[in-house]
Amino acid sequence: MYSIPGDRIRLRPLRPSDFPVFLESRADPAVCRYQGFEVFDEEMAHSFLEEQSQMPLAVHGTWVNVAVEDQASGQLVGDVATHILEKNEQLVELGYTIHPARQGQGYATEALRLMLKTLFRAHHIHKAIAEVDIRNPASFRLLERVGFQREAHFRKSFYDPQDQAWFDEYVYGLLASEFTV
Repeated sequence: MYSIPGDRIRLRPLRPSDFPVFLESRADPAVCRYQGFEVFDEEMAHSFLEEQSQMPLAVHGTWVNVAVEDQASGQLVGDVATHILEKNEQLVELGYTIHPARQGQGYATEALRLMLKTLFRAHHIHKAIAEVDIRNPASFRLLERVGFQREAHFRKSFYDPQDQAWFDEYVYGLLASEFTV
């Protein structure tokens, strides 16, 4: 498997022992609100962690969630998800989730930069993209801070089951040639 150290964090496979922190985050409707997944229950969390613990860092055609671990404490603080698109093996879509108690502390910024560095250098990815609900300004500010540029505005393209309404999304992109560590 893999272990990719950063300054404060380490990217590693999710594992079953991450269950308490993972479930606390993924069972929170506020965390799931702008994501493409539903609120998790215990069974879903156990199954997901078991499945993801066996996955490599990046796989063509499927989402892989990678643990973001605080190196000092060894605690899970969130995850970064990669999806190398089938139509072009050099294009990756990214997602990210940070536990609410750890948000606003720079973990997502460091995790995204570390993941991008790894994907661009070791996996020869040409471009990374991310889709963001326009009601989530913290997320698109994060992407812009890391170097992404807003490339598209999709109107009414994301259905929010909590609000039972369609919402707009922004699409952000970052070329490997534009990325700076």
